[in-house]
Amino acid sequence: MDPRKHLYNEGWESSTEEGYALFAEVEDVLRPIMERMSAQGYSLREVAHQMVSAAIMMEAETVLLRNMEARKREKHEPATPNP
Repeated sequence: MDPRKHLYNEGWESSTEEGYALFAEVEDVLRPIMERMSAQGYSLREVAHQMVSAAIMMEAETVLLRNMEARKREKHEPATPNP
């Protein structure tokens, strides 16, 4: 899939408005979890590592499943004859 929308400006030097909004949304979700885990005595570095690992895993799973579905569709589509 070729994304048509981007969260970074040309050259990846800064976020777009949508990128900043997404960052703020994610921060709002993660902050209470980090505060809770810190209050329970967990290392913030380890908590952050788990959060980043979860995001990377979700990305990998999503890409893999999307690619598998695309291959299934390709297999079931009839081939078009070349004139």
